[in-house]
Amino acid sequence: MSSKAGKIKGVIFDIGGVLARDVWEHMLCDPIGKKNQWSVSAKYGIPIPELKEFGERLWYDYDTKDGHADKLEKEYWTRIKTRFSQLDHVSISELRAMTDDFIQPVNQTEMAELLKWLGKRVAIGICSNNTCFWYPLQKRKFDPELAFGKEADQQIVLSYREGMNKGDKRMFKKAVQRLGLKEAECVFVDDRFSNVSCAVELGMTGILFPTDEESGVQYLRQLLVRMIA
Repeated sequence: MSSKAGKIKGVIFDIGGVLARDVWEHMLCDPIGKKNQWSVSAKYGIPIPELKEFGERLWYDYDTKDGHADKLEKEYWTRIKTRFSQLDHVSISELRAMTDDFIQPVNQTEMAELLKWLGKRVAIGICSNNTCFWYPLQKRKFDPELAFGKEADQQIVLSYREGMNKGDKRMFKKAVQRLGLKEAECVFVDDRFSNVSCAVELGMTGILFPTDEESGVQYLRQLLVRMIA
């Protein structure tokens, strides 16, 4: 999906599902045996639909909330334990320890090479719905400075810092402004159609990233090479 073609000077990435795996959906709801990991549903026998409904509501409570990361993460898990009696015997520390298994980069080697290639040609930014307790864990699994340089943080727009998520178009505008560019000069890459559609409505070029495809990064690179090279 794209807007009018023009000179591309910047590429803005989502994190979850593009640079790193989405956290809460996989961690709470993945079926048994997927990627040899045990989700909360699989390990403790909680029905996936119930976890998914509650997990989504929790996500929207925390993706725009900034504060003490450790305190908020404990609060997050306490609310899940309170909702599901199957977790009465499970400690918060056990649940928190599961998180790291589900925070993994997406096609790490290929994506790192793509970021380096882009960093020599265009400005790169991030626009992500994220929590103050999961973003630092994700950041350790992929290094924005590979492409962004030492001032990487200035080019990263996160929902918990802004007090809004990508349901608000101002998030996209902030990401474009951080790069010092115009909407028509930017490509936005996300794995959710609604977010890509919103970016396109603002005049950006949008790419829907196929996060579950092994060749997803190759596909993305081919599109970007045609737009930029």
